[in-house]
Amino acid sequence: MAAPTPTLPPVRLLPAARLAAAARETPLLDAAVRLARWTRTEGGRAVDDRGGLAPGERRAAAAELGPSSGGTEEGCREAPGALAAAGELDEAWGLAGYLGLVDVDPGIEVVEDRPDDGRPGRPGDGGTRPAGGTSRRGGGGRAVPGPALEQAETGSPDEVLSLWQDAVGYVVARTVGPDPQGSAAPSGGPSAAPSGSAAGGAAGGAAGHDPASAQAFLDAALENLYVISALEPSGGRREAGAAPTGPRPPGAPAPAGTADGPAATGPAADGVTAAVPLPVLAASLVVPDGTDEPTPEVLEELTSVMARLDDLFAPLAAVGLVDHSPAGPRHGSVRLTPLGVYAVRRRLLDAGYDAPALGDAAERDAAALLTVLARYPEEAARTETARWLARRSPAGAAEQLLDAARGDDPQAPLRRLSCQQVLAMLGPVAEPAVRAVLDDPHLGGLARVWLAEHGAAGVPGPTEETVLWLTVDTVAAQLGAEDEHMLRELVRDLVVRHESFFNAAWRVDHPATAEVLEAMGRLHPDRDVAKEARRAAFRARSRHRVH
Repeated sequence: MAAPTPTLPPVRLLPAARLAAAARETPLLDAAVRLARWTRTEGGRAVDDRGGLAPGERRAAAAELGPSSGGTEEGCREAPGALAAAGELDEAWGLAGYLGLVDVDPGIEVVEDRPDDGRPGRPGDGGTRPAGGTSRRGGGGRAVPGPALEQAETGSPDEVLSLWQDAVGYVVARTVGPDPQGSAAPSGGPSAAPSGSAAGGAAGGAAGHDPASAQAFLDAALENLYVISALEPSGGRREAGAAPTGPRPPGAPAPAGTADGPAATGPAADGVTAAVPLPVLAASLVVPDGTDEPTPEVLEELTSVMARLDDLFAPLAAVGLVDHSPAGPRHGSVRLTPLGVYAVRRRLLDAGYDAPALGDAAERDAAALLTVLARYPEEAARTETARWLARRSPAGAAEQLLDAARGDDPQAPLRRLSCQQVLAMLGPVAEPAVRAVLDDPHLGGLARVWLAEHGAAGVPGPTEETVLWLTVDTVAAQLGAEDEHMLRELVRDLVVRHESFFNAAWRVDHPATAEVLEAMGRLHPDRDVAKEARRAAFRARSRHRVH
């Protein structure tokens, strides 16, 4: 059996046009594009025999990028801060060549016919005279604008984002590659890799460096940062992963995580995520789940991991993937930029994750909407629902939702819970559609609860059979929740309110009756009640086999 697809919390993506504009402004790509424009001169710009900037051109290139990005050759030798600036210049030039923003010809071979006099080459010949009477010497290389420059300047948002993602790939490859000191460019890069990479030391130095391990560490860090960012507090009223508010038996308590529960989580409205302290991110990578008090060994590893994260995020900040505050007197922090959310999500999708973005369900049918809402935090669920409703008439939406909520399949109880939440957002306009299903075996209980909660007149009272069926359906929808506290409280309350619940519940004609009763037997703290629940579950299974 195939392993289940990992499901991640939803994220909010900015429109492609805004992401592309942000990509153009990222420091490293912006510098590479400006250098490519700088080569728009007659004959281009001079390069050395490895494709790097010729010594005579470096000062002009540094001036093109400005004081913060280049400095002078003399300044690069004099001041420690300028050494980093020189490294940025080389990094931008190397990226320009890798992306095709510039075309670099590192030199030419000049072949001269000469008689073979048997003597070695003279000083200035550029080499010895090979057999056959020819002489080879290096010619001056030139750099001119490449085909990707037009893509960067006037391309569509998707073309610009594709170019930016290639830039991210370049930086990542140099960060985790065979030599983390930056002496090797990614495959397909310029013939001369830029020197002085900001990625130097990202994985603890070249000695004993394992590129595959470094890549796995970076992937894990970005995935955890992505999840933490998606689940950051943002003012909602329900825990991440909790089922949406839905129908419940009359008198039953509001589940934890609804209006009376803890704050929900979700992506920020502008796509900007909160900064995550490096100790928090490091702990997510090394501290085992359920650890109350880290051991000295774990604390030592945390310190090491924080240092690695600091080194990794510095070059990623230059390409706009993260905003990074390095560790200093205080612990550092990091956050994914909107571009970073976009890029990491693409990478996770390619790896086979279910990584939804808000708005994915807006054009899908009601069943698809109800299915995704069941696993969304409340704020994200409301955003997704609002986008879906905006494309439909209120009356038509209510009818589609109720129709999608029918069914005896295992996911049907969750769809009904989600349906109740969406109907609450629609308000009174949904009443005609809700009244139309009062006699429906799957939806009658939901309809009665919804109408009563909205103060509708003339609502028929529920029968005992309806109450029991709705109770089983409500508990069934909660069985997959990771946190069983809410379900445990619901089970205890049901038993208190219905003294003879188990005597009647095993007869309920619901496909999940036996499973619900078994869960109640497992969750209820009273041993006698738990035993009664298990006995009722056995009777329900026996009844199902007979029928």
